[in-house]
Amino acid sequence: VCLAVRLAYFRSSRSRLKIAFTRPSRSVASQICRCGSAALTGQFATFAVYTAMTCLLLDLGGSDALAAGGVLERLFSLLVMPVVAISVGAQPIISYNYGSGDTGRLRRSLWSAVGLATAVSCLAMLICQLFPSSIMSLFFLRGNALTYGTDALLICTLSFPVIGLAIVGSEYFPAVYRPRVGVVLTLLRQIVFLLPLMYILSRYWQINGLWAALPLSDLLIVLITVPLLMSDLSRRSG
Repeated sequence: VCLAVRLAYFRSSRSRLKIAFTRPSRSVASQICRCGSAALTGQFATFAVYTAMTCLLLDLGGSDALAAGGVLERLFSLLVMPVVAISVGAQPIISYNYGSGDTGRLRRSLWSAVGLATAVSCLAMLICQLFPSSIMSLFFLRGNALTYGTDALLICTLSFPVIGLAIVGSEYFPAVYRPRVGVVLTLLRQIVFLLPLMYILSRYWQINGLWAALPLSDLLIVLITVPLLMSDLSRRSG
């Protein structure tokens, strides 16, 4: 439905850009699928993570913990949305500079996006750390659910200072036509790091261990993303 609406807009008189329908190209379609493979992998990995998290929350804290987890997921969607918007907006700029061979502008585009995303995520972290209970109570959580939600917000936002780098970095590699690296980073963060950490840490620290698995997996993936980014940029400069 979204595709139909977009095509209708670009074919209308309101759009300055027009889409010309041509015969499908197998090679172009193959490149599109390769570049989108990281995002597709991320969707499946997110499904696996949320399924496991739902089971763990019910086991560790019952319906109160599940309610807190649901609110946290929705709240995170709002908090991370500006960072995702920055990374998605930077991707075509990075890709254009990659295609034109302008390494200097490519580097500036990347680090400008990382800097802006980091500033936004740090501001979000500061607000959440100062007013966690007030924020969670806006979603009508009470009693144990509010306690679970407050603890979750305090713990899970600890990685926000580096989450901008992680998100922009994951968008960078498909933009420079290295989709395999994007797929590997996605699988590492959610399947290799996050899923095992949720089960391991929750055994020792119960529900707080489950919350701690999220920022810890973010920190681990940043430790891998940074050397990959520096290596890629260094190779292009050389």
